[in-house]
Amino acid sequence: MQYRNFGKTGISISSLGIGTKRLPTTIDGNGRISVDKDKSTEIIRKAIDSGINYIDSAYSYYDGEAEKMLGSALMNGYREKVYIATKCPLWLIKSPEDFDRILDEQLERLQVDYIDFYMFHSMNSINWNDVVLTYRLLDKMDEAKKSGKIRFVGFSYHDNYDMFETALRIYDWDFCQIQMNYLNYDKEATFEGMQLAYSKGIGIVVMEVLAEGKLANPPVNVANTLWDMKSAVEWAYDYVWDKVAVSVALTGVNNLEHLQENIIYANRSYTGMLFPKEEAMFLTAKEIYDTIPLVNCNKCSYCMPCPRGINIPRVFDAYNQLAIKGKEEALKLYSTNKIKANQCSGCKTCEKACPNRVKISEQMKQIDKIFSEIV
Repeated sequence: MQYRNFGKTGISISSLGIGTKRLPTTIDGNGRISVDKDKSTEIIRKAIDSGINYIDSAYSYYDGEAEKMLGSALMNGYREKVYIATKCPLWLIKSPEDFDRILDEQLERLQVDYIDFYMFHSMNSINWNDVVLTYRLLDKMDEAKKSGKIRFVGFSYHDNYDMFETALRIYDWDFCQIQMNYLNYDKEATFEGMQLAYSKGIGIVVMEVLAEGKLANPPVNVANTLWDMKSAVEWAYDYVWDKVAVSVALTGVNNLEHLQENIIYANRSYTGMLFPKEEAMFLTAKEIYDTIPLVNCNKCSYCMPCPRGINIPRVFDAYNQLAIKGKEEALKLYSTNKIKANQCSGCKTCEKACPNRVKISEQMKQIDKIFSEIV
């Protein structure tokens, strides 16, 4: 396993980290989805045995089951081999006391005395002003750090460059988690934001390397621009690992085969690994992808549940397939939705929670119109 410096923390981090947002699951007789604890534990321990030492989770993943599973998986000596990263759900904070209560609950779930890397989850300008500053949560982070409950302070991010720069100017962060891939290097924190963080000694964790799976199976015209010497997945990771600013790239896997493939890719990665012609290849792929009319949906499901019962991420996925696989496949996927886009009431409850600021109610009208015409 390759290791990199994690900013000014002085810690050496594996170039590949494991996320717990897409673990193997089971479905009970009532249709409830739960974490498959045995398979998830096998994946976590296999990753650690292979040299991975950074594991990312969050209070909200699988309604808290992800943190509980991780706590169990790290028993029998595995806790001492890894660094745990998890997140404070800003949308659930209604008072300063909520911060302490939630952190204590997470420590109990994880069965640990301290969390190595603790983040504000999905930080943007709204919850920065309305939650972080209003409830003086930066002070709460400092208090938790002094008390030994957390070691390093950071945030995961979904907003524009200006807000990112503001956050970096106001507080002395240890690390941050941003999206970065060859399609979206100019969005959210952006490549420039990543470089700014790096210049301040802030450790950088990269999420969405595969753009929620889009880059694992790219459209044919995009795939044709990628040289066939590597898989689409490896190319996507190499784009990120090439950057000296990046400390660790996260992977969310739900089977051992994908884990092993990603470990192989990580083991042969290094900074500065791309040649100019390969960098040009990525630019061409992005130019093609930018002509495809996609909804910028990351399938994070923060917009759910919909009061009208619409499965918003699934509806958007079907719509995006129009540009990727064509009308027939898109309509087939859209038809599997029991509640269609035309049931949207325009309440905009979902839009308040969307980290990508998608105007969901407007998109639903457009999607209903397009699929009605296809039929």
